[in-house]
Amino acid sequence: MRQLRLDFACTELTRGRLSLAAIAEAAGFADQSHFTRVFRRRMGLTPGAYRAQLLENRSCTKD
Repeated sequence: MRQLRLDFACTELTRGRLSLAAIAEAAGFADQSHFTRVFRRRMGLTPGAYRAQLLENRSCTKD
């Protein structure tokens, strides 16, 4: 179940429309802090860093 929540969160982070708190709530985590801890354990970086990395990669491919 937790992996499904993280998959959903990754999709939303990729879209870049919602805040981290809104994504955490929509994914069913207790709060943004809980979401961040679980995400960092599984993915190796925070949701904010993951989103920033995605945005950086997008800007590099547009050049």
